[in-house]
Amino acid sequence: YATAADVPRISVEDAKKEFDAGAALIVDSRGEQAYAQEHITVSINIPGGSAEEKFAALPKDKKIFVYCSCASEGSSSHLAFQMNKKGIANTYALVGGTDAWSKAGYPMERKQQ
Repeated sequence: YATAADVPRISVEDAKKEFDAGAALIVDSRGEQAYAQEHITVSINIPGGSAEEKFAALPKDKKIFVYCSCASEGSSSHLAFQMNKKGIANTYALVGGTDAWSKAGYPMERKQQ
């Protein structure tokens, strides 16, 4: 992709289908505190600005769906773009992030108060 704006988007419905089929990994691009408060149950946390060594642990044979909690996929598309620049070909930004996932009724983990 030429810029973060060029990162393809994927709907939560399509992302869930791909994940359930074993074809994808879901990555939370938010900071560790936000991830600790709530996150998509099946996701791993790689905050934006993370060391690129974390990218090396990502599977090359799966699609990588990156999400954040902002409405415009700003953080998620930026991280997906960074991953793509480092050779991870199949990166996507999850449309609507945590809000869309939760509203669709898909599992979230929330910190107990």
